[in-house]
Amino acid sequence: MTRAMYMSKLYAPTLKEDPADAELASHRLLLRAGMIRKEAAGLYSYLPLAWRSIRKIENIVRDEMDAAGAQELMMPIMVDAELWRESGRIDAYGKELVRFDDRHGREFVLGPTHEETVTALVRNELRSYKQLPVNLYHIQDKFRDERRPRFGLMRSREFIMKDLYSFDKDVEGMNVSYQKMYDAYTNIYNRMGLAFRPVEADNGAIGGGHSHEFTVLADAGESNIAYCPHCDYAASDEKAELAPISAPAEDALPLEKVATPGTNTIESLCSFLQIPAEKTIKAVAYQTDADELVLVFLRGDHEVNEVKVKEVPALDDEFAKDVSEFDTLKELKADIKKKLTAERTESAQRAFEDVLMAKVAEGVEADVPHEMVELQAEQMTEGFKQQLASQGIPFDQYLKMTNTTEADFKSQAYGPAEQQVKMDLAISAIVKAENLEATDDEVEAEMKKVADRYGMDLDTVKKYLRPEEVKEQVIREKVIKLVADNAVAGAPAEALAEEETEAEAAEEKKPAKKAAAKKPAAKKTAAKKTTVKKPAAKKTAAKKPAVRKAAKKSEEA
Repeated sequence: MTRAMYMSKLYAPTLKEDPADAELASHRLLLRAGMIRKEAAGLYSYLPLAWRSIRKIENIVRDEMDAAGAQELMMPIMVDAELWRESGRIDAYGKELVRFDDRHGREFVLGPTHEETVTALVRNELRSYKQLPVNLYHIQDKFRDERRPRFGLMRSREFIMKDLYSFDKDVEGMNVSYQKMYDAYTNIYNRMGLAFRPVEADNGAIGGGHSHEFTVLADAGESNIAYCPHCDYAASDEKAELAPISAPAEDALPLEKVATPGTNTIESLCSFLQIPAEKTIKAVAYQTDADELVLVFLRGDHEVNEVKVKEVPALDDEFAKDVSEFDTLKELKADIKKKLTAERTESAQRAFEDVLMAKVAEGVEADVPHEMVELQAEQMTEGFKQQLASQGIPFDQYLKMTNTTEADFKSQAYGPAEQQVKMDLAISAIVKAENLEATDDEVEAEMKKVADRYGMDLDTVKKYLRPEEVKEQVIREKVIKLVADNAVAGAPAEALAEEETEAEAAEEKKPAKKAAAKKPAAKKTAAKKTTVKKPAAKKTAAKKPAVRKAAKKSEEA
């Protein structure tokens, strides 16, 4: 029944000017038309016209819910906090959960959703599977202390929400109930004449195995979706599957260390090196609830999808097949261990050689001419300048960022320059005394080794490396091997092997930790980001299709 409304008595105070804090057109129009008034951030009074509209929407929802066999009820807004502790969600909602103590010191929360309440209600009443299925719904106020309420009614702290909760005896029955609600929601949106898309969505803190969100397509909103105009696929940006990014093939360049002073963001790094963000990789740190550090590596121009970070895949054979050429997780782990051991051995070998040659340089008793040191320092400075220039960085810009002068830079280079001169003199003496040479075949083999190391074509390597440079390197390695063979110190690979054995033995002493890692909970670890803000909880129940007020239309897939 439609109640009469006398326009002459209508309470609808209008505004001539747009409110300064109203960002969206819908927010401005609701205020100017006298439909809502702001009481505080995220809190609004619904004036007669708005309230009348809301009641009409509720009646459409009730018609479809009742037709689907659901029953309406009303539950308290104040909920015993112990129910939320029992479910384990009291910490998941964090500060969004409005909490308070009554006069007796008992803790309560203002319900942001009512899964706990309805479950506690029926668990003491439903005693037999013969009473199932039962579908219960309610339309009432919910409360979430949003970090940043915005867009008027779109993200507020107090809002009206409709939830339905189904109780079924088995999975088959649950799927039947789910499909009934899916159809009912489709009817609701069609009756209201809205352009919408049912999209696959993340379950969030509400949980569950499957979820759809009914999203209204709009220019402004709280969600982004990806959908295909030629098929039925649609998903939220949190849930959408990513297709591989195609990129033109490029020859890999030899690895080199580059000084990047004062660059602590991708933007500053790209500006400093004059490279595009898509050519970089960044690491974002997370700390899990188990106090573990997790590093997420992604392309520099991309942002972390925290929902997908939490959905860590199971470490099993299927995972190994997806990410590698191996058929089992055991084979993948063995390959990773082999590569890590090789890298550590090579690193240890280089460190050993550096220390060894430094000791050889210390043994040079002859006075090193100042001119030679001066020339070496100059060459080192010029070499560094060329390195910066190849990266598009002017040397004066580098000096400005490091707050030094060119004279200071050269002065700092004198120590390493003297060390290098002594080392060169020692190497020259050894080469002359031992009559060491590098053959063409040895130079070719060294270039082939570089090509294999970086996965490059041999002809490409020859474009970057001059034979004279490679020849010097081969001779230098002969000198190092000669010195190492005559050194008293043991080989670093032996020490590494011993270290590896000790580490494995220590790991075998901790079987409990390994067992814990196999628990299903480890597959989906809730992580708190240390570098970005945690996304706010959604206003929809993810177990069933949920009415969304608005959503931003994405680019077509």
